[in-house]
Amino acid sequence: MIPAASRKTFSAFTLIELLVVVAIILIMVAMLGNPHRGVKHKAQLVACLSNLKQISLGFILWADANINLFPWEVSTNAGGTQEMIEQEVAAGHFLPIKTRLPNPRLLICPTDKLRRASTSFSSFGNSNLSYFISPDVSLKSSPSPSSIILAGDRHLSFTN
Repeated sequence: MIPAASRKTFSAFTLIELLVVVAIILIMVAMLGNPHRGVKHKAQLVACLSNLKQISLGFILWADANINLFPWEVSTNAGGTQEMIEQEVAAGHFLPIKTRLPNPRLLICPTDKLRRASTSFSSFGNSNLSYFISPDVSLKSSPSPSSIILAGDRHLSFTN
């Protein structure tokens, strides 16, 4: 006979204790969630801003080379896009700066799921564009028109 003091006793979880521990772990995971959720989206928005900066710089460089006029202020006969304003071909305004952009993928915001990047400028159109620029003549009231570009992306929203 083995004395009670020398017997090893093992305690184990009962089924209810095990279920409670699992439930607590599941609740903690649900509460904490994925800590990296939203980080990818924010990084994509930063990429959108970077693309807008590249586009704006492209227009400023184009204006510098064209008597401080933007493409929409120059006739199509002189390499601009002035006549395209009435035709509402937004993509056409971006074509003059294609030599200043590495590829047409810069014209798509990574978070814009409704648009697809063009593989070349020859197939580039409105459906391959996430950004807008303002060919608004009211910007000409500025002392230096080529220092102002109103640009944005499809995330722009207005509230009343």
